[in-house]
Amino acid sequence: MDYAFSGFFSSGETLRTGEVLDTLRLLICQSEVVPELRFVRGPKESFELVQQITKPFYYEQPLQQRVELAISIAVYDSGAELFRIALGRGRIPSSAINMTDTLGESLLHGVADSIGYTQFYSTLSDNSEADFANLRGDRWRLLLRELITRGADLHAISARSITPFLELMSWLLIFGVEPHEICKHPLLEIWCEDLVECGVSLEEYAGKETELHEQGFTSWEFEYGRWTKWTKCQMTSFTYGESWSDWSFDFEEQIDAVTENLDPVTEELRQPIPGGWIEEDAS
Repeated sequence: MDYAFSGFFSSGETLRTGEVLDTLRLLICQSEVVPELRFVRGPKESFELVQQITKPFYYEQPLQQRVELAISIAVYDSGAELFRIALGRGRIPSSAINMTDTLGESLLHGVADSIGYTQFYSTLSDNSEADFANLRGDRWRLLLRELITRGADLHAISARSITPFLELMSWLLIFGVEPHEICKHPLLEIWCEDLVECGVSLEEYAGKETELHEQGFTSWEFEYGRWTKWTKCQMTSFTYGESWSDWSFDFEEQIDAVTENLDPVTEELRQPIPGGWIEEDAS
C-alpha cells in the first residue's frame, strides 16, 4: 500500500510545496489508499495533509503513540521537522524526553539513527566530505542538543542492548565503514562535539558506556560490510579521555561469522506486497 508512494516522497523535495500537495491529493484520490504517516517525506504540509486525512484527532491520542511515530520517522529519515510535528505540533513535550517505543528505543536513539543515515547517503555521493560538512548545521543536530540539554538519558539501553552512541556506531558499520576507521569518523566526532557543547564530560560519558558494557547491560557486537554481505565483529576495548582525539576503539573480527542477508534498510521493502504474485518453489 505505502510502497506506491515511496517514489513520490523520495522525489518530492524537487517540487514546490503546492505541486507536492496537489500531486499527493491526486495520488490518494486515484489509488484510494493513504500512506502511513511514518513514510511521509517532503514538506511538512505533506505530513499535515496525511495527518488530517488519517488521524484528524491525532494530538488527542496518548503521547506514547506519538513517540512511537516520531521514532519511526527518525528511522525512515523523514526529517527533523516532521519528528517535532509528530511529537507535539513542532515542540517536544517535556514528558516525552525519556519515553521509549516498544523496542526500548528513545528519542535520542532516533536522532542517532538519522545522523547515521548520513553515512548511507555519503556512499551514494561523489562528495561525502561535503555531506558530512553540511550536517554541522543540520536540524537533527539541533534536536540532539535540545534533547541533551533537556535531560535525555544519554545512556538509555534499548531491547537490542545498545545505547544511542552504540546505535550510531552500528549504522556506520552497517553502511560500509571499516572497524579500524571508525574511531576518526566525522559523524562520531560531530556527536562528541555536541556533547561537549552541552556541557557533557567526554571522559565521564565514555566511562559510563564502558561501565554499562562491563556490567553486561550493553553489547559491543556489531556487523559491518556493505549491502548484503556483512561480517560480525566485537569491540574489544574502548580507550578514552576528555578529548575526542583521546578516543580509540579496538575490534576483533569473527572470521566464521560472515552472513549474506537482506539489506537491513531495504528488507521490509522486499517483503511480498499484499495482492502481488508469490512464486512457488518448483522443487
